[in-house]
Amino acid sequence: MDLNEERRRKLAWLRKHQPERYREIIDVLFEVERRAKREEYERSFTAFVRRFWSEVDPAELRLSWFHECLIEHLEAVCHGEIRSLLCNLPPRVGKSLIVSVLYPSWIWARASVAPQSGPQVSFLAISYSAALAETFAVKMRRLVFGHAYQALWGERVRCCLISRRGRILGTPRAV
Repeated sequence: MDLNEERRRKLAWLRKHQPERYREIIDVLFEVERRAKREEYERSFTAFVRRFWSEVDPAELRLSWFHECLIEHLEAVCHGEIRSLLCNLPPRVGKSLIVSVLYPSWIWARASVAPQSGPQVSFLAISYSAALAETFAVKMRRLVFGHAYQALWGERVRCCLISRRGRILGTPRAV
């Protein structure tokens, strides 16, 4: 939100003399900014990864050339340009977070509904370890049900809680 000095003075006057009108203007300004960010994150998986990495991993994000290559190939899968993709990267470089957590979250966030894009797309995650698969499922659930994600795409991807084996699980649902 870029405001020059004159606009700031007018907003300060409104805040003091007409608080209801001030709140309306601020809401409109933030809504415009929110929509712009949402469009950017939907369009670019790289922008989405940069924004939401901190939601799933406390470590600082350091994208390298191979991360950018992986992200570019996943975008091609989303657009239908690549039908099958095999990702061979060394352990502990973030490929599982990008592929198993952030990519499905990005796909569900996208406004364009296509066979590989939109909240109706289903994912199947398989791992050598049930504990690892569950860890990534929990991270993705926390991301999708989190405040930052829901603030941008809550009307598109809603939380449906179901109980299974004594646990409360959430499954995203297309609206």
